[in-house]
Amino acid sequence: MNKPSLGRVAASLLLALALQPAVAEEIPLRDFARHATMFSPRLSPDGKLLAVTTKTEDGLNALSVLQLSDMQTVSLLKMPRYELPINVTWVSDTRIAYAKARESGSLDQPRPTGEVFATDYDGGKQKYLFGYMPGMKRRNGVHDFAAGYIVGVPEQRNDHVYVRTRPFGSDRNSRIYDIDTRKESRRTLAEIGEPGMSFTLDHEGNARYA
Repeated sequence: MNKPSLGRVAASLLLALALQPAVAEEIPLRDFARHATMFSPRLSPDGKLLAVTTKTEDGLNALSVLQLSDMQTVSLLKMPRYELPINVTWVSDTRIAYAKARESGSLDQPRPTGEVFATDYDGGKQKYLFGYMPGMKRRNGVHDFAAGYIVGVPEQRNDHVYVRTRPFGSDRNSRIYDIDTRKESRRTLAEIGEPGMSFTLDHEGNARYA
């Protein structure tokens, strides 16, 4: 039997090495520990805009709206330090409702403040829809003595948002409101004389269960 020549063996080794897949570079550990700078994306009903929570260069949280056709930033709504938008919800093709939460630490879950806001996609026509903070009043000048939480929108988006409330003080009733985010008007969808209740709504916005 003829022994393979040294040249043939070397050529075979070189061919084998050439056919091996390239070894991927190791991913630095810091990439796994780095906090995300963009999260919670929400697509507009018409698919043209994207609302996303971002972290700015100065460390503030912001509600950003991007135009998907060219990924350009349409608006950037910065939050006060240690606050961030949550439950971002498109109430129409051009309008957004959102709640606010407060950060207590880099790893802790942000806590909702019980306030609800609305803004146009371009940052215009901002409204304070629900809340109790001093200096922040609704259009009729009345404060809400309760915390509010976004729980949904009508099946046909019409600038309205559904907000469940948790009253403070002696008022123990659980309520859910249908709020017009442009006019700031509201109507009670359901009310029950028990605290801490949630509601299940049907497709027409009628409360069926609590």
